[in-house]
Amino acid sequence: GNWVDPSATLREPVIFTGKPLMVTAPILSAPVSGEVSIPIGVQDTTGKGILSYQFDLRYDPKVLEPAAVPTDIAGTISEGYNVTVNPLEPGVLRVVVFGVQPLAGEGQLINLRFNVVGSVDSSSDLIWENVVLNEGNVYFQTVNGRVQVTAASNNASINGRVLTTTG
Repeated sequence: GNWVDPSATLREPVIFTGKPLMVTAPILSAPVSGEVSIPIGVQDTTGKGILSYQFDLRYDPKVLEPAAVPTDIAGTISEGYNVTVNPLEPGVLRVVVFGVQPLAGEGQLINLRFNVVGSVDSSSDLIWENVVLNEGNVYFQTVNGRVQVTAASNNASINGRVLTTTG
Protein backbone atom coordinates (compact mmCIF):
# COMPACT_ATOMS: atom_id res chain seq x y z
CA GLY A 1 0.00 0.00 0.00
CA ASN A 2 2.95 2.40 0.32
CA TRP A 3 4.79 1.61 -2.94
CA VAL A 4 5.31 4.48 -5.39
CA ASP A 5 6.89 4.06 -8.80
CA PRO A 6 10.29 5.73 -8.26
CA SER A 7 10.52 6.77 -11.91
CA ALA A 8 7.23 8.71 -11.68
CA THR A 9 8.33 11.23 -9.06
CA LEU A 10 11.44 13.03 -7.96
CA ARG A 11 12.04 12.34 -4.32
CA GLU A 12 13.92 14.62 -2.00
CA PRO A 13 16.82 12.87 -0.25
CA VAL A 14 16.02 11.78 3.28
CA ILE A 15 18.25 13.41 5.90
CA PHE A 16 18.67 11.37 9.07
CA THR A 17 19.48 12.81 12.47
CA GLY A 18 19.85 11.35 15.93
CA LYS A 19 21.03 7.87 16.82
CA PRO A 20 20.65 5.08 14.28
CA LEU A 21 18.67 1.92 15.01
CA MET A 22 21.26 -0.86 15.50
CA VAL A 23 20.84 -4.22 13.73
CA THR A 24 23.44 -6.73 14.92
CA ALA A 25 24.76 -10.16 14.10
CA PRO A 26 26.48 -11.86 17.06
CA ILE A 27 29.95 -13.30 17.54
CA LEU A 28 29.46 -16.90 18.63
CA SER A 29 30.85 -20.42 18.61
CA ALA A 30 29.24 -23.49 17.09
CA PRO A 31 30.20 -27.17 17.24
CA VAL A 32 31.57 -28.85 14.15
CA SER A 33 28.96 -30.83 12.16
CA GLY A 34 26.12 -29.26 14.15
CA GLU A 35 23.47 -26.67 13.48
CA VAL A 36 23.76 -23.09 14.69
CA SER A 37 20.95 -20.59 15.21
CA ILE A 38 22.16 -17.02 14.73
CA PRO A 39 19.94 -14.51 16.56
CA ILE A 40 19.83 -11.18 14.76
CA GLY A 41 19.35 -8.40 17.29
CA VAL A 42 17.65 -5.04 16.92
CA GLN A 43 17.16 -2.02 19.16
CA ASP A 44 13.68 -0.68 19.95
CA THR A 45 11.59 -0.54 16.77
CA THR A 46 8.49 0.86 18.49
CA GLY A 47 7.04 3.89 16.74
CA LYS A 48 9.29 3.64 13.69
CA GLY A 49 6.53 2.22 11.46
CA ILE A 50 8.67 -0.65 10.16
CA LEU A 51 6.49 -2.94 8.05
CA SER A 52 9.27 -4.65 6.11
CA TYR A 53 12.98 -5.33 5.99
CA GLN A 54 15.35 -7.13 3.70
CA PHE A 55 19.02 -8.02 3.64
CA ASP A 56 21.71 -10.15 2.11
CA LEU A 57 24.02 -11.83 4.60
CA ARG A 58 27.41 -12.96 3.30
CA TYR A 59 29.10 -15.96 4.93
CA ASP A 60 31.86 -18.43 4.06
CA PRO A 61 30.23 -21.43 2.31
CA LYS A 62 33.23 -23.60 3.31
CA VAL A 63 32.22 -23.07 6.94
CA LEU A 64 28.43 -22.63 6.91
CA GLU A 65 25.54 -23.68 4.71
CA PRO A 66 21.90 -22.66 5.16
CA ALA A 67 19.76 -25.23 6.99
CA ALA A 68 16.78 -26.80 5.20
CA VAL A 69 14.65 -24.08 6.84
CA PRO A 70 17.11 -21.18 7.11
CA THR A 71 14.93 -18.70 9.00
CA ASP A 72 12.90 -18.84 12.21
CA ILE A 73 10.74 -15.99 13.51
CA ALA A 74 9.03 -17.83 16.38
CA GLY A 75 9.48 -15.84 19.58
CA THR A 76 11.00 -12.83 17.78
CA ILE A 77 9.55 -9.37 17.20
CA SER A 78 8.94 -10.48 13.58
CA GLU A 79 6.59 -13.28 14.67
CA GLY A 80 3.48 -13.20 12.47
CA TYR A 81 5.30 -11.63 9.54
CA ASN A 82 5.85 -13.32 6.17
CA VAL A 83 9.38 -14.46 5.33
CA THR A 84 10.83 -15.14 1.91
CA VAL A 85 14.35 -16.51 1.71
CA ASN A 86 16.70 -17.33 -1.15
CA PRO A 87 19.64 -19.53 -0.06
CA LEU A 88 20.57 -20.71 -3.57
CA GLU A 89 23.80 -18.73 -4.11
CA PRO A 90 26.58 -20.23 -1.95
CA GLY A 91 27.90 -17.60 0.42
CA VAL A 92 24.83 -15.34 0.29
CA LEU A 93 21.55 -15.66 2.20
CA ARG A 94 18.87 -13.29 0.87
CA VAL A 95 15.97 -12.58 3.21
CA VAL A 96 12.82 -10.45 2.85
CA VAL A 97 10.37 -10.07 5.76
CA PHE A 98 7.10 -8.13 5.71
CA GLY A 99 3.89 -7.75 7.67
CA VAL A 100 0.80 -5.60 8.08
CA GLN A 101 1.40 -4.26 11.60
CA PRO A 102 4.56 -2.28 12.42
CA LEU A 103 7.30 -3.99 14.38
CA ALA A 104 7.24 -3.12 18.07
CA GLY A 105 9.86 -3.80 20.71
CA GLU A 106 13.50 -4.79 20.74
CA GLY A 107 15.51 -7.98 21.00
CA GLN A 108 15.58 -10.72 18.41
CA LEU A 109 14.54 -9.60 14.95
CA ILE A 110 14.92 -13.03 13.31
CA ASN A 111 16.93 -16.23 13.77
CA LEU A 112 19.05 -17.54 10.91
CA ARG A 113 19.81 -21.26 10.86
CA PHE A 114 22.94 -22.79 9.36
CA ASN A 115 24.62 -26.19 9.26
CA VAL A 116 28.26 -26.05 10.35
CA VAL A 117 30.33 -27.68 7.59
CA GLY A 118 33.75 -26.20 8.38
CA SER A 119 36.53 -27.83 10.35
CA VAL A 120 37.43 -27.08 13.98
CA ASP A 121 39.00 -23.61 14.37
CA SER A 122 37.65 -22.38 11.03
CA SER A 123 35.37 -19.35 11.10
CA SER A 124 33.00 -17.35 8.97
CA ASP A 125 32.37 -13.65 9.10
CA LEU A 126 28.72 -12.62 8.84
CA ILE A 127 28.64 -9.54 6.64
CA TRP A 128 25.56 -7.39 6.00
CA GLU A 129 24.82 -6.23 2.45
CA ASN A 130 21.84 -4.54 0.78
CA VAL A 131 20.03 -3.94 4.06
CA VAL A 132 16.79 -1.96 3.75
CA LEU A 133 14.28 -1.15 6.48
CA ASN A 134 10.90 0.11 5.28
CA GLU A 135 12.10 0.87 1.75
CA GLY A 136 14.90 3.08 3.07
CA ASN A 137 13.19 5.56 5.36
CA VAL A 138 14.56 4.26 8.68
CA TYR A 139 17.95 5.42 9.94
CA PHE A 140 19.92 2.33 10.99
CA GLN A 141 23.40 0.89 11.31
CA THR A 142 24.50 -2.74 11.07
CA VAL A 143 27.13 -4.62 13.05
CA ASN A 144 28.72 -7.65 11.38
CA GLY A 145 29.14 -10.93 13.27
CA ARG A 146 31.21 -14.10 13.20
CA VAL A 147 30.81 -17.85 13.78
CA GLN A 148 33.82 -19.77 15.13
CA VAL A 149 33.76 -23.57 14.72
CA THR A 150 34.64 -25.52 17.87
CA ALA A 151 35.05 -29.20 18.67
CA ALA A 152 31.91 -31.10 19.58
CA SER A 153 31.44 -31.53 23.33
CA ASN A 154 30.95 -35.34 23.21
CA ASN A 155 28.66 -34.92 26.21
CA ALA A 156 31.60 -34.05 28.48
CA SER A 157 30.90 -33.28 32.11
CA ILE A 158 32.68 -31.92 35.16
CA ASN A 159 32.28 -33.51 38.59
CA GLY A 160 33.27 -32.26 42.02
CA ARG A 161 32.18 -30.32 45.09
CA VAL A 162 31.90 -26.62 45.74
CA LEU A 163 33.01 -25.56 49.20
CA THR A 164 32.66 -22.34 51.14
CA THR A 165 35.72 -20.58 52.58
CA THR A 166 35.04 -22.39 55.88
CA GLY A 167 35.04 -25.81 54.29
